[in-house]
Amino acid sequence: ARARLERPSLRSSLQLLAAAPNVKPVENVAQETEVEEVEINPQDFQYEESFGSDWEERWAPGPAELDENGKEIKQGLINAKLVKYPSNPKDAKNCLQLMGGAANAPCTGIWTSFRPLIRPTEVEFEFTVNGKVDMPNASVVFTERPFEGALPDCKVGLQFTVRGGMQLCGGGGNLVRISNDGKIQNDKWNKVLLKIDWADKVVVAQVDTRGKGYAPAIQTVPFRDASCVGFGALFIYNTDTQATCWFS
Repeated sequence: ARARLERPSLRSSLQLLAAAPNVKPVENVAQETEVEEVEINPQDFQYEESFGSDWEERWAPGPAELDENGKEIKQGLINAKLVKYPSNPKDAKNCLQLMGGAANAPCTGIWTSFRPLIRPTEVEFEFTVNGKVDMPNASVVFTERPFEGALPDCKVGLQFTVRGGMQLCGGGGNLVRISNDGKIQNDKWNKVLLKIDWADKVVVAQVDTRGKGYAPAIQTVPFRDASCVGFGALFIYNTDTQATCWFS
């Protein structure tokens, strides 16, 4: 896919996007003040994350280290590694496996950062997930600010999750269903295409769970936080301790 020329664009063709190659997440980013100017990446570019052997040069664990009760998450409860999945040779792909999560605790999986802030017009990825249907898993969240204890404080722009189907979290934290071509099946790959309108701060989502192409969009979902002016961080995580998700 080609990037739109009028504004910076970032698209990952069947893969998740990440920070520029060889850039680790920035742990301590100065918080924006009311009078501080926000720097936006002015370049038109495209980036694909293939989750190759060097993926840890661009991604870091967490960053959240505490569960919903403020207790430290046990070592080894959550782990990420490269695998070939599923076992069926016809569908098997090299991918990132994220196993485990912490109940009701966000940003516990892996994350990366963007400096300066980016304004992608399209984000596309392919994933599958196994876990409890009533708990958010395979969450993909773009925020303006890094995580420092509370997700709403990050200025959440785009928040995708799987909870009884694929959903986006819109204004006020309301979940909006975007699945419209059948249920997610275990060990079957699903594609998601998210088109972002920065003028109106809305996301138009399309999904493909059958491998027959994207179904027509059924929802236009506003940013969770309309004050988000760009994306500076990306988080991938589960909230079910027994869940596993895979991204190719």
